[in-house]
Amino acid sequence: MLAVGLDTAEEIGSVALVRGSETVSEHTMTERLRHAEQLLPTLVDLLEASGLDKRDIQLVCVNRGPGSFTGLRIGFATGQGLCQSLGVPLVGVDGLESYLLRTTLSGRACIVVHSRRELYYAQWYNDGHSLGPTEMVTRERLIDRIAKRSRPLVVGGSGVTRLRGQLLELARDHLQTGIVPLKLASEDAVMPSASAIGVLGRRLYCKDEILSAEPAYVEPILIKSS
Repeated sequence: MLAVGLDTAEEIGSVALVRGSETVSEHTMTERLRHAEQLLPTLVDLLEASGLDKRDIQLVCVNRGPGSFTGLRIGFATGQGLCQSLGVPLVGVDGLESYLLRTTLSGRACIVVHSRRELYYAQWYNDGHSLGPTEMVTRERLIDRIAKRSRPLVVGGSGVTRLRGQLLELARDHLQTGIVPLKLASEDAVMPSASAIGVLGRRLYCKDEILSAEPAYVEPILIKSS
């Protein structure tokens, strides 16, 4: 089954063609916040470069968030238009889980995505299972919670790029004092990836566990750390 992955939840977007767990082709849109103009032309280019036709598409997978309000709407509008014209299903994929897929599925993990200014979406996991709802929190609160953890932790998601300095400082301090270890996801696991969206969406579709095909918006929890 050939699936299309669309990721427009963040400033940097991407489009991918996926078969099963294999990426046929993927392109990252480097011009920020121009998803509406670039999505369909990029998809056409990927199909042509791969020797495929739009009629080969059997599934469309879209990052359902959390993320930019406008970006999510663009992704869903494009995905729904494709599905209607091709007569194929649409799957909404949790964008944070697409980062988890590339970070770790064992032990404790925190997936972080930047929202705006000093706000971040954060989701905590244990052995691949979420430990509660996704939160939008301040940088201060997030760093404080990571610092006070009582178990080994891996931090992934695109937010790692902005928080890297503080996280590395925490990791060094904890290494010297013998506190439980803190690790950061690899460089290739902290960038948006339509390929990961496509792979995860394909799995969900196979299992008949399709997530809501509506964008997921998260309201901020603006509580300062004590």
